[in-house]
Amino acid sequence: MNIYIVDDEASALDVLEIKIKKIVKFTSVLIKKFTNPVEVLNEIKKGAAVDAVFLDIEMPGLNGIELAEEIKQVNTEIDIIFLTAYNEYAVKAFELYALDYLLKPVKGERLQKTLDRVIAKKVIGSNMERTEIFVKFMRRFEIIYKETTSLNWKTYKVKELCAYFFNQQGIFLDKEKIIDDIWPDVNYEKAKVNFYTCISYLRKMFREIGMPEILQKNGNGYIMKLTFSSDLEELYTLLVKLKKNLECTEEECYKLVSLYPGDYMEENDYLWMRDRQNQIREEYLVVLENLAEKQAEDNKELAIFLLNKAIEINPFREKYYQCLLQLYTLLKRKTEGLNIFKQLESILQEEFHIPPSVETLELVKVLRSL
Repeated sequence: MNIYIVDDEASALDVLEIKIKKIVKFTSVLIKKFTNPVEVLNEIKKGAAVDAVFLDIEMPGLNGIELAEEIKQVNTEIDIIFLTAYNEYAVKAFELYALDYLLKPVKGERLQKTLDRVIAKKVIGSNMERTEIFVKFMRRFEIIYKETTSLNWKTYKVKELCAYFFNQQGIFLDKEKIIDDIWPDVNYEKAKVNFYTCISYLRKMFREIGMPEILQKNGNGYIMKLTFSSDLEELYTLLVKLKKNLECTEEECYKLVSLYPGDYMEENDYLWMRDRQNQIREEYLVVLENLAEKQAEDNKELAIFLLNKAIEINPFREKYYQCLLQLYTLLKRKTEGLNIFKQLESILQEEFHIPPSVETLELVKVLRSL
């Protein structure tokens, strides 16, 4: 989800960004801040993919109401949320079909409701769209065309460049930044030739499947404009649901596990995607751990299954083993509990040359007494 924030006060931008990220931490969100409303309008006119714009109404020059009118003329699908210290603009705001209207200082609970509406609209909209492209991001990057055909790549770098565009789909990307990220150790002139060669191959590949215009150039920037569905979208849709309510079916728990066959583009191991890979992994593990804790009340077998998945993803987090030891003790399954302890003991020794914590040893002591 892409969000723009527009306010002539830089400090107000920072405060709202922090509040938004705190609320939507389980959702993949990119936030861009502007103090100049003209810059926002120019980006949107260039085709930037934006889901929602938070607009301060009282700005010098082009104010928020005027900017909203301009934005809606360019793209009616962008959600507008007005920000103001006064409520006198409310009628005019909703005449422009604004999604919402927030009074400053923005309260967290009120902002939550607004963001829930933005996310819900995006999820519903994506479910209604039909596309011939399905992108796999989890474990390895792959593009499936018409449900059965996996696209072939001319070279490894063509595939990496395509993955780079899909990683930031709908955003204009600077050519120099792309070159620095994908060819960091290559002489600039040679890297530039490689870049243009890969761009040519990408365009040819998509042209051959009837999509000639998805890679567009504007000045020194390139943008991938394509409607597609993906395993990452499915994963985040479920994460958002479970974040709000851990009451779920056993089927949803198993689906959550199946949607994470490996880390984000794990097998590709591109340097530029590691921050996002870590972010997705941590968001997933938080939900998985909370869900396991919830299931431990009534469905201990399912809780064990979820915790084993967490260990598979991050085998170094001792808390997961401690939770399993507690469950195996309650179920009087001594052998399985001791096996998981040995696994932890071995990993800690091999990787860090340290023993398990005192808390873990106490749990094992109780288990051995059964």
